[in-house]
Amino acid sequence: MRALTPESVPCGRPAYSYSFDNGTGFVPAPYGRVGEYDAVLRCTSLGFPRFKLRADEDGSRFRDAEHIHATCAVLSNRREGTLDLCVTSPPADDPDPERDAWEGMSGAAVFAGGRLVGVVTRHHRSDGLGRIAASRMDRWAKQLSAAEQASLEKELGRSVNPAGLPDAVPATRGALIREIHHAQLADIAPQELTDRQSELGDLVEFCGGPAAGTAVGRQDRARGMVRPAPAPRRRPGLVLHHRALRRTVGR
Repeated sequence: MRALTPESVPCGRPAYSYSFDNGTGFVPAPYGRVGEYDAVLRCTSLGFPRFKLRADEDGSRFRDAEHIHATCAVLSNRREGTLDLCVTSPPADDPDPERDAWEGMSGAAVFAGGRLVGVVTRHHRSDGLGRIAASRMDRWAKQLSAAEQASLEKELGRSVNPAGLPDAVPATRGALIREIHHAQLADIAPQELTDRQSELGDLVEFCGGPAAGTAVGRQDRARGMVRPAPAPRRRPGLVLHHRALRRTVGR
């Protein structure tokens, strides 16, 4: 394992804030967390790695920019607490075995869904040249001391508490439906239930009493707790078969 520039990002901790120039001035970049889902995230980053080292016409040398497009299997590197970026076009190995082709890429912001979710920090050589690791923003609060977190949040102008960060993982249809239902329930539900002992007793009886798992009693139905289940619809073929069998038995 090799840290790309450990002096700038010690122990995988963030050292910089990021902003965009929208033509009228710099505005803070939107930040996000990466939820724990079975999903693959599309990420981008821009840096100046060693394999982009070039020679100019006057003999001077410079590093050009590398705009990488990567995918990130969200559940990878969970123990290390990093994003596992799989680069679509990896570089060749550096001719010098003591040098890493990805040197100089650390500190590059990683974006997903238009939000900054991490910072490139390491290249694990055992992973191959097509993968690099990035420190996750939603883990910074755990990695930093209280003083370091306060200093970072002052620099960023916002909290790094993961609970307050929008999720960069695209929501599934099921998740959107659940979110809508939760919002509806939160809108209509009272802040506190008072004088509902009778109704709560009926609810406990319904969920865990003798009638649980069986047909609901007439008393519960009369109180409007639940609606009677509709009669099952039978297919015409089964109905005819049942009637024919009844006629046969009747003979």
